[in-house]
Amino acid sequence: MMFLILFLFAALCLWISSKCIYNVYFHPLRSYPGPWLCRASSIPRIWHRTIGTNIPHAHRAHQMYGPVVRLSPTELSYITSDAWNDIYARHGGNNALPKEPAFNTPTGELPPGLVQVVDGAPHARQRRVFAPAFTNTALKKQEEMILGHVRKLVAIFQRASERSGAESEVNVTDVFNFLTFDVMADLSFGRPLGLLDAEEYSPWVKNVLAVFQLISIRGIVLFYLPQLKSLMLRAFTSKAVMEKRQTHIAYAAGLVDQRLDQGELDRPDIWSLVEKKQDLLTRPETYANAATFMAAGTETITTSLCGAVWFLTNHRERMDIVRKELRGLKTAENFTMESLAKLEYLNAVINESMRLYPPTPDMLYRLVPEGGADICGKHVPAGMVVGLHQYPAYHSALNFHRPEEFIPERWLPSASENEFANDDRKILQPFSKGPRTCIGKNLAMHEIRLALAHILWHFDIFVLETKGWMEQQKTNVVWEKPQLILRR
Repeated sequence: MMFLILFLFAALCLWISSKCIYNVYFHPLRSYPGPWLCRASSIPRIWHRTIGTNIPHAHRAHQMYGPVVRLSPTELSYITSDAWNDIYARHGGNNALPKEPAFNTPTGELPPGLVQVVDGAPHARQRRVFAPAFTNTALKKQEEMILGHVRKLVAIFQRASERSGAESEVNVTDVFNFLTFDVMADLSFGRPLGLLDAEEYSPWVKNVLAVFQLISIRGIVLFYLPQLKSLMLRAFTSKAVMEKRQTHIAYAAGLVDQRLDQGELDRPDIWSLVEKKQDLLTRPETYANAATFMAAGTETITTSLCGAVWFLTNHRERMDIVRKELRGLKTAENFTMESLAKLEYLNAVINESMRLYPPTPDMLYRLVPEGGADICGKHVPAGMVVGLHQYPAYHSALNFHRPEEFIPERWLPSASENEFANDDRKILQPFSKGPRTCIGKNLAMHEIRLALAHILWHFDIFVLETKGWMEQQKTNVVWEKPQLILRR
């Protein structure tokens, strides 16, 4: 018996060793640089993804090995602007690379929505349905609704400022979530969730925010450890997990059904704006996309707002410049989508915040199809996984002068004539690029501008914790943001 155990152990060690040797010296990606352990095995990547340190791990690897890094045996990370075109955009008669299924396939109860669908044609069909609802013309009709929620946000700050001590503090990580979820619910379901009124999360929203961690775990297993797929499926289909998921789906489906059964509203929302094309969607697809909007169109906007507030409160001279620019509009009543979009410094602040603290910090995984693909001047064989890593790209000295500093001036027109003239500004694509560019980009930018402008107009804000808030954050698909406490 002991001999059999030793034999099996020796065989396992031999198999692992031979696999590592193959990955390092004979694999199709053997010529790409990267940490030796990452080239040999997926274990380092699994570890960093599991504990939420995959972003700084990738950043360090790029600092050491350059613009293209092999982060696992089949995984290439890029940080140059050419990668946006070669991987995500249609170019030279070629299609954008398809999504990598492990990180994007739905869990099974619903069909894939806009974000999850892997193939180009089904994605294009759904995008054609929803695109009219996210144009600037359509969003202008939603402006008063968005402003109504922004006024409720301002009222929360106002009530806090009238109190004393700890009660005068506002955790903007929460209140920005209240804003973004209420706005998106108003668009998706025809009515808000009432978070700004209650000043607390509903159980359903807590579940939505918890989903990101499950997506991360699921992606790790399906991509790096497919041998454990059956075990993961059993865990994801346990009675307790299934009950939670069914409750979550039923709640979202019920809200969609109520909205669609109402017909026309007094004001347009997503469904009234896409009504003429609704026959191109099945009812389950409407459920899937409503749930997608509630996740993708909320947390990332909250991240952008938190980042802007964090940087401005830690660079008060820049906050003063923004406030002076806003005063040029005379009154807050003049804060409109059009007027704020024209403010150069406000938009420079938002761009710089998204550069240093991108709402989507991780790679957007793409699968190299049959026949391979030419990426950044080299041919990558089929079956490999590639992507541009936003955080390392935006923090790289290859792309930006003084990359770790918050300097909005690099985004002003005058930057072409100063020390930032050689910055690769076209690499900043926080909403991705190509046919899968975030459909809600216009909504996100308008919401960020309106919320930030009103807060800076009405209040002189100070962040209570000035060290470590950003550095301590981990990621599970999105940033795990701790409390960000402000006081007027």
